[in-house]
Amino acid sequence: MKNNLFALLLLAVSAFAFTSCEKDDDEDPKPHTHYGTLANFGLGKAQTYVTMDANDLPVEMGVNLNKAAYESIESQADFSASLNVPVDVQNLMGFKHVYFNWNQHGHEPMPVYTIPHFDVHFYYQSQA
Repeated sequence: MKNNLFALLLLAVSAFAFTSCEKDDDEDPKPHTHYGTLANFGLGKAQTYVTMDANDLPVEMGVNLNKAAYESIESQADFSASLNVPVDVQNLMGFKHVYFNWNQHGHEPMPVYTIPHFDVHFYYQSQA
């Protein structure tokens, strides 16, 4: 079950990834990653990340879970976290925070979302 959940998480997060269309063949890309603040998630921690290419353009955005958070998803009830997007890239991304939650038993509408899954919601406004 954990492998299926991990695959679903990767699929959900990759659906929101950003890619750059141009690449200079002479360029030596030096991608770098910015991380949001760690937040409690289940029995562990979660945080957002944004990976930038050598031209400081976003190529990937997602949510990292540490091992304790990932391993707790089957033993815990539903839980969620509002995760900030790294401050130094918020203006470039537009997103201010990500609401990330685990639904152990799914949710309505029946029978569409009734299996265990993660929800990922990206917000342009501040958490306040």
